[in-house]
Amino acid sequence: MNILHLAKFFYPDIGGIETVTKNICDNLSKVPGYKVDVVCFSNKVKKNNRKYKIFELKYKKIFSTPITYNFIKFYKIMLNKYDFLHIHLPNPMMVILLFFFRRNEKIIIHWHTDILSYNLLSVLFRPFEYWILKKSYKIILTSRNYLKGSHVLRPYIKKIIINNPTTYDLSKVKVKEKPNLFKKKKLNKKIILFVGRLVKYKGLYEFLQHINLLNKDCILVIVGDGPEKIKLHNFIKYRNLQDKVFFIERLKFKDYIFLLKNSFLFILPSLTRQEAFGMVLIEALSVGLPIINFNIENSGVNFVNKNNLTGFNIEYLNYNKFFNKINMLVFKKKTYKTLRKNSKIRFKKFFDIKKISMSKIYE
Repeated sequence: MNILHLAKFFYPDIGGIETVTKNICDNLSKVPGYKVDVVCFSNKVKKNNRKYKIFELKYKKIFSTPITYNFIKFYKIMLNKYDFLHIHLPNPMMVILLFFFRRNEKIIIHWHTDILSYNLLSVLFRPFEYWILKKSYKIILTSRNYLKGSHVLRPYIKKIIINNPTTYDLSKVKVKEKPNLFKKKKLNKKIILFVGRLVKYKGLYEFLQHINLLNKDCILVIVGDGPEKIKLHNFIKYRNLQDKVFFIERLKFKDYIFLLKNSFLFILPSLTRQEAFGMVLIEALSVGLPIINFNIENSGVNFVNKNNLTGFNIEYLNYNKFFNKINMLVFKKKTYKTLRKNSKIRFKKFFDIKKISMSKIYE
């Protein structure tokens, strides 16, 4: 079985979709009889020590969307004989390339999120989106919750299968030494952790406006980079909140694991359905971290974090309650211990990559 994954970006680029794609390809490459390749956009040559090929197309960005003129290279890639083309959406340029260069391969769509932005490019892309949905063999969705709010997918419901993203049990990754970064005094407090791209829909700017509600024994650690970075840094500096918020732009993998294992809880204050699932949430569950997030209607976030079981889904924009729940867990040790235990159980049941075979989706 020969499979080509068509991704917007790929590891070591950081992001939820990138993690999902990598985990699927890693998993499939170990299955006898399966050969996996990846094509993605990249202007840097990636070091590849994996068991599969990674083809890279140089690109420029228009409306935050990768656009490539490297048609000849894509055509040559498509000359390889593939049984399935597994495309991760949203990814307008790859869809357009398939429209012109696909032969008779079966298309599997991995629908990570709807295109929620509205601009000239999204309008021009609609006919191509309609084409690929109609031509697809299967459409993979990450949660039933997301399907409820997706008008685009409703006509294709017979093609849709629900397949939860999975990841490795990060609690089993051994970290021998405490990284120098975590020897700073301010990180001796209880760490309230956020990990993700610093973009508007993540809701960090709004969240930080209420950070004075946070218990004095806690510190918010934000790991990530993105277009909102300067705005967030300026806000912290202007409000003199350096004792309550600590930024980390990038972490080595083992440093990230150390941070996860030594955090108190995980937060995700995202505001829209652009937060379709939240891969970082299942990574947090894997190490037994309780989670607090806003209740986002028709988002998979509410499925990952089960309210009152692994954490709390807070009423939309109720920041007082959000911080009350954080502060409550500082004192209610029994409740906190129960949430940690439930997080591990839920990860094992729904999201452990070793218990779920990805090869079944190609049957």
